[in-house]
Amino acid sequence: MKRLLYAALLLLMPPLVLAEDAGSPPVSDAAKIQGAWKIESARYDGAKTSELVGVTMTFTDKKVTVKLEGETANDDYVLDPTQKPKHLDTSGKRGEETVKIPAVYQFLDNDTLVICNADPGRPRPTELDTKKGDGRSVVVLKRVKPKGK
Repeated sequence: MKRLLYAALLLLMPPLVLAEDAGSPPVSDAAKIQGAWKIESARYDGAKTSELVGVTMTFTDKKVTVKLEGETANDDYVLDPTQKPKHLDTSGKRGEETVKIPAVYQFLDNDTLVICNADPGRPRPTELDTKKGDGRSVVVLKRVKPKGK
């Protein structure tokens, strides 16, 4: 009889755990974006491109580091998740010039991030898409899991 009771309790446990998780406070975008992300796919001006695939972007408190073609950009970034779509702005030095890049972003889940940015000097995208001649990039990034996890 006790075995049957324990089995019944075990069957009821998963829904109870899920209900508790559903009530926990949501994780902020600032916390979610922290860490390393690898670009899995990319499009520019409406066409698929492989140039950015494999590039890693690492977000810390207010900095994003991108390594591309032997160069490293260590830029400031600001998130504004109150906007629709959510805003991500980066700025950093390229030689003597400060370059500002307006972007929008969306988390598809905790480990998938989509960013659409405009070329410097172009207006902020209003959607996570790119079309021929619009000077926009759309990248899909996957979180880089720490080794051993």
